[in-house]
Amino acid sequence: MKQLLYVSGILLANTLYAQVDSCSCAANYNDLVSKTEENYIAYHQKVKGKPAEEKKYENFKQKLQKQSLITETTACIEVLENYVKYFKDGHLFVAEYPKYNEQQLKHFKSQLKEYPLTEPEALAYFKKNQPHLDPIEGVWYAENNAYQLAIIQNPDNARQFLAVVLNLTNTNWRPGYIKAVFTKNKEGYLTIYLSGNFSPARYVANIHKDAVMSIGSSIYWGKSYPSITKEQAYIHKNNASLPTLNRVDADNILLSIPSFLVEYKYLDSLIRANKTAITSTKNLIIDIRGNGGGNAIYFPLIMLYYTNPFQDSQGLALSSPNTIKYFEKLASYQKKVPGDTTLNLYARVVRDMKANRGKIVKGPLYPQNSSPAISEFPKQVCILIDRACASAAESFILHSKGFSNRVTTFGDNTFGMIDYTSTTAVSLLCKTQNYYLSYPTSTLHKDIPENGYNARGIAPDIKIPDTKKDKIQFVLNWLKKK
Repeated sequence: MKQLLYVSGILLANTLYAQVDSCSCAANYNDLVSKTEENYIAYHQKVKGKPAEEKKYENFKQKLQKQSLITETTACIEVLENYVKYFKDGHLFVAEYPKYNEQQLKHFKSQLKEYPLTEPEALAYFKKNQPHLDPIEGVWYAENNAYQLAIIQNPDNARQFLAVVLNLTNTNWRPGYIKAVFTKNKEGYLTIYLSGNFSPARYVANIHKDAVMSIGSSIYWGKSYPSITKEQAYIHKNNASLPTLNRVDADNILLSIPSFLVEYKYLDSLIRANKTAITSTKNLIIDIRGNGGGNAIYFPLIMLYYTNPFQDSQGLALSSPNTIKYFEKLASYQKKVPGDTTLNLYARVVRDMKANRGKIVKGPLYPQNSSPAISEFPKQVCILIDRACASAAESFILHSKGFSNRVTTFGDNTFGMIDYTSTTAVSLLCKTQNYYLSYPTSTLHKDIPENGYNARGIAPDIKIPDTKKDKIQFVLNWLKKK
């Protein structure tokens, strides 16, 4: 069974690429450092010009520089990731999207391993071992039910788990193939994941609400067996990333939003279809636990419980050639600001950046908009949050609290990935490994980093103890007392 670790070898020691200077780890490390220092506003705020911080940073850089000189290209991503981790900002990250040719894809397929497991055998295993199962073990559905998989413990490694295909629609695969290997660690589960064309990728996976697994930032699996909590009933049955809305009882509606990465139309259509129900029901519970962010698709929802006037908001941005291009692109399709026939809110930033190259300028000024009518219901809006809530999920919390006095948050502190926002990406040197640096272009507001949230996350109004397993019932009990 130990040969199942083959995917790690594929990913980290793939020798199919020819080594060229532009793809050496040292060259890409130096390029990463240069582009981070040129584009990342937090570097200029927290490190540059501060002797003590600069000394610590330079020592750190030199250690990684030495490591990059002895690291193979196919293992370089770990060196690059260690560099960006220095800044403790989830919006600053490195990704790789290797380009594989047909020969390489055939090689990956030839290395596939199988685990003989039928669905009845998997169910029998879970029933027999249910009291001792790891949270990741069970039957999961993935990719709009394109795959049904059983995740079981590797008999040869108690910390490793195998995702074995049970049923599928992808004709390139077959039952028994191993779709992913999960190794438990302090961050969750280090994951070697095989895409539909058998190419491997490395992610970190985490489980939320006992029923949803996020693999990286964009892959979501839903758990169908064993059913542990009633919360699993609120997860979409085909695609675990999609929002769902359920009436709990006459006074309460539960809206679950696992991710803001889904297309706008999915959340918008759900809100439109249930607008009457939401605005005629006493309480609305919004469950965003496990929501790692995405896009700002939530404003139509907030309008249903709006009570407070919108206020202008503005952060800061660093002028650099790449960031200027980013705002120029936004300006190209942004409507004109009312009363201004020459510049829109992004064009203003471009103008200021070009006049102050290499300096920090005011970011986009998002103006106060017209206020919607205030609905009588819902009277109480309860938002369930946890430490996995990040980025757009944190923005949703702040906007909800800012625009409505009906909102109460429950759960635990959020992740803390909101001080620096509006990300864009720039490529590094190696075009076969296809490295990209993603960095935030703006600050949340003008008082970042002093008054930010990244260090501790956003605290809930009411903390739910870890001993309370049914978080939704905790909120329902609180509402009964109101």
